Amino acid sequence: RATASHPSRTIRVHAGDIVGASPLISSHFHDEPTIEATNRMELDVGTLGNHEFDEGGAEALRLVRRARYPYIAANTVTREGGELILPPYEIVERDGVKVGFIGVTTIDTPHFLLSEFARQFSWLDLSDSVNRWVPELQGQGVEAIVVLAHAGGFHHGPNAAVGEIVDETQQMDDAVDAVVAGHTHSRLNLEVDGKLVIEAFSYGVAFDRVRLRIDRRSGDVVDATGRVLPTRHDGIEPDPDLADLVETYAERVAPLGDRVVGHLPNDLDKQALDQTAADAQRAFAGADLAIMNPGNTRRPGLEAGPVTYAEAFEVHAYEHPVWRMRVRGADLTATLAEQPKLLVSGPRDLDPDAVYTVAANGIVAERPTFAGAVEREVVGTDLEALVAWLGRER
Repeated sequence: RATASHPSRTIRVHAGDIVGASPLISSHFHDEPTIEATNRMELDVGTLGNHEFDEGGAEALRLVRRARYPYIAANTVTREGGELILPPYEIVERDGVKVGFIGVTTIDTPHFLLSEFARQFSWLDLSDSVNRWVPELQGQGVEAIVVLAHAGGFHHGPNAAVGEIVDETQQMDDAVDAVVAGHTHSRLNLEVDGKLVIEAFSYGVAFDRVRLRIDRRSGDVVDATGRVLPTRHDGIEPDPDLADLVETYAERVAPLGDRVVGHLPNDLDKQALDQTAADAQRAFAGADLAIMNPGNTRRPGLEAGPVTYAEAFEVHAYEHPVWRMRVRGADLTATLAEQPKLLVSGPRDLDPDAVYTVAANGIVAERPTFAGAVEREVVGTDLEALVAWLGRER
């Protein structure tokens, strides 16, 4: 409906995390269903989020090549050589007006990745990367410039916000007119240093509608405004083509996804689910303790009753490896003191001279504080651990 109101003047974009940590209906098919869905949505341009790199650069680029619209990335470069992995910008023309888009991804991306994937690329400063390409766009006669930034922030009052994208927007060239943000799953809609910054939550619960008023003679944006509009289902007929696509993959994954793997006697909220996941990894590895980062679980909770494989998969969509290793009590105590947000299953009162068997997912196990751990081995995945634990609740 939004597009139909101005069919010849609408540009559809996204700011990353289109794939990665995906539900089983997409992940089981290597996220090809999601890319195909965005193709049928007729997107015009998109950028990379941190989740596009969850399974490494080769997989990210494989999926990008399946898209029938361009992906842009101005600050993602190879670790060796510093070469861009994708074009930094794209020019889209509508109704005789050119709009330039520059894509950037949060510099925190490596912190969300397994080390084998994090070390493949470097993520350069956002504003420096944007500013590098502004003159080239202007040299091609483009004065309307929008940044697609997989980086976000949080409102700090109605007309103020804090966060990476706020700081970086302040440092962007004045020629930038608007920033479509993402990553923090928050709502943003404000002006930062004369530029519109807008973000529409996450998971498709809302979308940004940005209006650019452009002087046709100069090509300059004279006004940029935005609204964050909620999506809804009531009164909206599904697009038949997309509905068929979803149904096709739903039927294909049903034999796996609908399989009941366990039963819960009580509801689990996010906190209880996190603790259950840590307990599951401890039992799975036969460890004295399990240590897990809170972001490793993706589902907000589980309801009492039967739990399907698809629901368990939503909890551990990363399928990170679970490591079993031997660690000195003194090192464990220091690690937990330095990183108090880590989740722990097992005793906290540790003998500094004792050596403990510890289970940790790949993100935690690869942190420098565990570099001295010995007898390291992968015993399975976090998903396998959770499914095994749930199976005990039958």
